[in-house]
Amino acid sequence: MKGLTIADTIGIFAVIFAVFLFFFQIFPKILEMIVDFFSKTSADAVARQLAAFITVSGASPYKITITYMPTKEITYGVYSSNRLLLVSPNYQVSYAEKKFSAQPYGTPPDNFGFPDVNTFIITKTFSEGGSNYVFRAKKTE
Repeated sequence: MKGLTIADTIGIFAVIFAVFLFFFQIFPKILEMIVDFFSKTSADAVARQLAAFITVSGASPYKITITYMPTKEITYGVYSSNRLLLVSPNYQVSYAEKKFSAQPYGTPPDNFGFPDVNTFIITKTFSEGGSNYVFRAKKTE
């Protein structure tokens, strides 16, 4: 009878330790991964970073190529009008983010649209007529 009580006590302590380990070690890491995923792939973060890259490409005095891929799992609709960048991710999580985000940028190119893309390439080259900007986007698997 005494051996059975010791085994039960050890089992209870093991369960308490496992629950403690889950809530104080594993659960925060899972939660951090989820928050990190949404913060990096949200429309606001992608619009802000993409607008900054477009502006930086114009400020560069030399040839520059910038490749930006926020994620492989999510595609975005990216549109520009009057140097205002509109980004919309193609997933629905109403409690995690706004559907659209708009950010201004300070240099060409202007007025473009790319639906369902997740990789962006910004290129600035020079020719006899001055600088040329090419903004491309594609879907990378």
